[in-house]
Amino acid sequence: MDVLPKPLLRELQSRGESVVPGLIEILRAETENASKGITIETNGACFAFSLLSAIGDARALPAVIDAISLPQEAIHSLLGDLIHDDLQRLIVKLIGTDFNQIGQLIENQDLYEYVRWSLACTYFLLFRRGRLSREEGAERLERHLNRLIEFPCDELNAGLCMELANFGMPASLETIRRAYASGMVSEGIVSQEEVEETLNGFDENSIRGSDEMPPLEFDVAEELSGWACFQPTNRPNNSVPQPSVTKPQAVPISMTTNDAPRPAPRPPVGTIRNTDKTPGRNDPCSCGSGKKYKNCCRLKSRG
Repeated sequence: MDVLPKPLLRELQSRGESVVPGLIEILRAETENASKGITIETNGACFAFSLLSAIGDARALPAVIDAISLPQEAIHSLLGDLIHDDLQRLIVKLIGTDFNQIGQLIENQDLYEYVRWSLACTYFLLFRRGRLSREEGAERLERHLNRLIEFPCDELNAGLCMELANFGMPASLETIRRAYASGMVSEGIVSQEEVEETLNGFDENSIRGSDEMPPLEFDVAEELSGWACFQPTNRPNNSVPQPSVTKPQAVPISMTTNDAPRPAPRPPVGTIRNTDKTPGRNDPCSCGSGKKYKNCCRLKSRG
């Protein structure tokens, strides 16, 4: 089990924008290491990424884009499941209403397909937060899908079909059916039948009022504490109890000063992985997206 440095994470989050430069520096340093093929064996970048998601300072956007522009293996080494769990709300916070920049990233063929898919999910999050109309969200996804079905990215196209269906616009059926007919949508990810079922089952009132919407404001320590890698292992009844929190060592930040964090050597603790027990296909997804598992983290194992 990795030890989650809850006091440290809460201290840093409470400092807000003052720690952002240091968090950016950590993320940039680890991104550079990952780009060189160095295996990331600490949680520093993941903690920085999560804290930036909570603080939401636009200064972090260039460093975030550099991180998510890494090749598949490097980005998994650097951020693990955070490309699914945190990227959507981080982009929503950092980009604001620059929806065209989101679209450029989605259509950037140099980015890993599952990063682009996660970025496509931001439209629905923006809609649920009242910052994007249902019609505009669907229209943007339709434009992306119509362009991208010409390229060999059938898993991303499946994701675009799913995200488009989430908006529940009957007029989108024609685009979805054309995409599947093109042969450029992975039926192994989601079937056309499932996509149409999602579209036809849309209920705006229940979605708007859902308590399962991923919160844009959250306690980083509390959220990460639910991850399986930070859960205590089962111990025999006669074992000596161990404290659940020890002095944090994973992130090189002094809690006795007001200095921003700086990268430094850290003991290997393993990159964050959310390995909780897999929910049922139609259960709410444990990542907090508000979607059913089949339409969300079921896809991670395919990434």
